Amino acid sequence: MDKAKPDTLFDFYRSPMGKVVRRLLSRQLQKALPPQPSSIKDDWLTAGVGYARPYMNLISRSPGHQIMLQLSGYHMRSWPKAKPSRLAEVDETSLPLLPATLDHVLMVHGLEATNRPDELLDETWRLLKGGGKFTLVVPYRRGLWASQDHTPFGHGQPFSQRQLRDVLAGHGFSIHRLSSALILPPITSAIYTRLAPVVERLPHAYGGVLVVTAEKQVFSARPILRKSWRLKPRAVPTMAKPTTRQT
Repeated sequence: MDKAKPDTLFDFYRSPMGKVVRRLLSRQLQKALPPQPSSIKDDWLTAGVGYARPYMNLISRSPGHQIMLQLSGYHMRSWPKAKPSRLAEVDETSLPLLPATLDHVLMVHGLEATNRPDELLDETWRLLKGGGKFTLVVPYRRGLWASQDHTPFGHGQPFSQRQLRDVLAGHGFSIHRLSSALILPPITSAIYTRLAPVVERLPHAYGGVLVVTAEKQVFSARPILRKSWRLKPRAVPTMAKPTTRQT
């Protein structure tokens, strides 16, 4: 394992391993992102929630508008570069938009790290239009990444496929697509950066993270009762806390 652990997600994605993770996960996200209806491309609004910054380039090249709602505690840097900022630091229990505003939410480093996971999912449901799309990345409980704390996917609450299906259904979402990524375990950076791009192309049963495409379901009444278990609050990982370095 690497001895030097990055202090922030910002640092992780600048490391050799983080750059490979970003590239491999971006490939899987490209398959999961919903197509934009041709009739409303100019009005399509996507929000990156959690710490979606490394993956916003996937959607910022598309027609429509994009914003970032970054959860409190993450390293804050203006986005996009050299343009008026469209990033806001937010409280996961009260996202600062009107109901039914968004067509699509891309959430990365959000659900597993928040202290208020149920409230975050409720807020996501509130902000999406009827039939709005929800793309979500979380650590996979069966994968080896969830047990390695030198990467961001080793912090917070991992999920099994069944847990993720149940919790999304309980918050008014139906899953259309569920896949996995990051097959190779997070071994030393030198080995990972060399082998991971090759291994990722191989057939596999599961990887280190789950990538989900879901859709907001509109019911005549939202269910009040949850399942007998709720998501357990988890502290925001040290890796996700703000850095003191000036940028």
